[in-house]
Amino acid sequence: MKYGKDVEFLYLPSGLAAYIIIIEIITNDEYVLWFRQYSKLASLFTLLSAADIDALNLLYSKYGNFGLFHAPISKRVEDVIFWGSTINFFIEDIPQFIIQLNNLDN
Repeated sequence: MKYGKDVEFLYLPSGLAAYIIIIEIITNDEYVLWFRQYSKLASLFTLLSAADIDALNLLYSKYGNFGLFHAPISKRVEDVIFWGSTINFFIEDIPQFIIQLNNLDN
């Protein structure tokens, strides 16, 4: 494998993160208000979620009672994040674990 296009299925997390943010901005007025208030940090979490979709879970986690972590996302988006994380686990994490086990034996 020499080129990134050899593993295009790994583009899933970054495309999914952008899709989630766009859908919420289009369909959820409360989210738009929240996003305007926390746009810089929300953008940072969006970039982080391109590498790992689970980063978006923090935005609605209500962690530490901070407003940043109270994103009013829809149930539909929660489901998309859950299934994206699950698919990412099978596409990225399990093969990585197998490669590490293989290298451990060598």
